[in-house]
Amino acid sequence: MAHRLNQIASQIHGSATDNAKLLHEQVIIVTGAASGIGKATAELLAQYGASIVACDLDPKKLEGLATDLATMTPRPQVLTFVGNLMEAGVPERLVKEALSKFGKVDGLINTAGRTVPLEHFWNLSTEMYTLGFLYDSAIHKMTDKQFDMVLDIHLRVPFQLVRALSHHFMDPQHRERCKTIINYASAKAGVIGFTKAIALEWARYNVRCNAAAFGWLETAMTQAKENGQSLQVGAEKIPLGVSLSAHKFRDVNEIPLRRPGTADEAACTILYLASPLSSYMTGQVVEINGGRFT
Repeated sequence: MAHRLNQIASQIHGSATDNAKLLHEQVIIVTGAASGIGKATAELLAQYGASIVACDLDPKKLEGLATDLATMTPRPQVLTFVGNLMEAGVPERLVKEALSKFGKVDGLINTAGRTVPLEHFWNLSTEMYTLGFLYDSAIHKMTDKQFDMVLDIHLRVPFQLVRALSHHFMDPQHRERCKTIINYASAKAGVIGFTKAIALEWARYNVRCNAAAFGWLETAMTQAKENGQSLQVGAEKIPLGVSLSAHKFRDVNEIPLRRPGTADEAACTILYLASPLSSYMTGQVVEINGGRFT
């Protein structure tokens, strides 16, 4: 136990060179890597020695991430991939390019999300709501297209990425290290079930799979929608943020720590789940919400 505590302490308080040993020679795919949680995660994992495969829709922000990573010491290896993971064949192409460049993949971090004009989804009879990337519509107004889009980005895309990596992860030649899959599961029961199924089925291949479930974090997705920021996806312009009228969502009095979290705090949890420090942890959902739903 003392040795383990010393190991953890040395990683937390070590020098930049020491920190870079934690994920040394690890290749990790991060989706949604150009901003928010994904960007903070990519930067932190690179700081701890990982080579990064950064995937995002936004080429300019992705280029900015690559520039930022290039200033780190030691300088990490980076592969940038611009693509819409909701399009047919793109998840498979991402995995193919990652394997082509690095010869292996050790971790997959699913943080990509579709930010659309839906702050929260109300059940007026019980005043319950689900936070996440949804459409601003009650059940009786929600279209099949809106419903399918939410499932596509949050459940189908992670499934396709995991499936594309399955042969690599299950190959006995690549089982010398524990592989890691982390699904960003903000109140998404399907992703949580998927996480537990992978953990159970692939434990024999030394693959760990956990989910990080975040509460209110200060990102572009949760900023005031009235700020007018948007994301251009093809011909579609998607507003970013949560309306100032969403008082309950923004009420810090419901958060025991009395503040929202940050993307950097989210990234720290993902670093722990992606590193050997959580080597005996799989099939779990870690809640990072300031105690909001306790």
